[in-house]
Amino acid sequence: MTTNATAANANGVAMSSETARSLTNPDGTETVVYGTKFTQVGQRTMSVVSGKGGTQGRPIALLLGVAFDPGVDIAPIDAAQKFASEYIDGLHKVGVTSDELTQELICGLLVTIDKSTDAKILEPFVKISETASGAEISDALDEVIKRGLAALADFEDDASLASLDKKQMLEDLKQLSSPNIGEHLMNDVGLTYTPSEKQVKNLAALYADALSKAFYMRDDCCLLFAGYGPDEYMPSLASLKVVGVVGTQVIHSIVEDDPLKTGRLTRITTTAQDSAEDELLHGISGDDYSSAIELAVTGVKAMFGASKAKADEFGEKFSKSLGSYFNDNYTRPFLRAVGCMDAPGLARVVDLLSRAQELRSACSNTQSTVGGVIEVLTITKAEGIRWHRRLEPSLDGGGSSVLG
Repeated sequence: MTTNATAANANGVAMSSETARSLTNPDGTETVVYGTKFTQVGQRTMSVVSGKGGTQGRPIALLLGVAFDPGVDIAPIDAAQKFASEYIDGLHKVGVTSDELTQELICGLLVTIDKSTDAKILEPFVKISETASGAEISDALDEVIKRGLAALADFEDDASLASLDKKQMLEDLKQLSSPNIGEHLMNDVGLTYTPSEKQVKNLAALYADALSKAFYMRDDCCLLFAGYGPDEYMPSLASLKVVGVVGTQVIHSIVEDDPLKTGRLTRITTTAQDSAEDELLHGISGDDYSSAIELAVTGVKAMFGASKAKADEFGEKFSKSLGSYFNDNYTRPFLRAVGCMDAPGLARVVDLLSRAQELRSACSNTQSTVGGVIEVLTITKAEGIRWHRRLEPSLDGGGSSVLG
């Protein structure tokens, strides 16, 4: 897992990231290794990676090295678009095939939506024994597909994703082999059965639908590009989210954050593990915010017998009121202060945010995978890229760190 933070205002941009990477072992345990998650992609533009691309599976740093020349000026949005367009070709150049990419994407897909949905979809498999007949497994699979399509209907499409050729994606999923899409699911649930051609077709439709939905637990590769393009006088940001590859298509989204277009001069963004960072910035984490809304709606139904429509209406109003409270009392004051800082001040802020998340990870009930040296850098129009702390013992540029 990864945590990082980026803060930008009219004076420059600061970025931080810890360096721990957790590698999943065949027995389910994890091995933690360390390495930088930053890559310079232009004279005044850096990238930082989080998600599955930042931990294992894809050689993102190598791909970035293939795609970019650090000596060339490039704006963050141009870097994001360039990398997305060359992603598959870059992987081919380092020996990764499209088939491998597709196999990796669908592996475990139906057990990473969310816990309650996963349990509901896969319940038919749980009910049968390990010695179940082929006919029993076939019936259970048909029910899983039916439940899966029904469950996904409740999820919104991921509107941020670039347009996809769903017909071609469906064909690519159906033609997958060694193993095929049905055998993949059987491996995920520990059953021995060869799905029929019709079941493979239906599963392909289910997986294609799932890949276009927005759900919380999906482990995307997230790349944030930040800095200055050749004609930019204030720093801009661009985020590239790569869901995965099916055949010749990259399922991805790109979001540009240019202050001249948005009117927001001060921005702070965090990715991956960010609960403690959110609490410092917004006064509450995203998970706690969602849980508070859900708890309030459940309470209205239980105590006052409200209908689903009325309870949902209450939930929307409560969400707006709660959001306004935290925005007025936490987010705006935080951003107002950050907006006045110079580059060294921004460096201290992002360092603090990543350190807070490191402490939260260490004190949680799960294995701590946020750690190692927290790297911090700043980018300004005048100085360019300046490191304040690196995994390597020496700093670039000969300057002393503002962080000590």
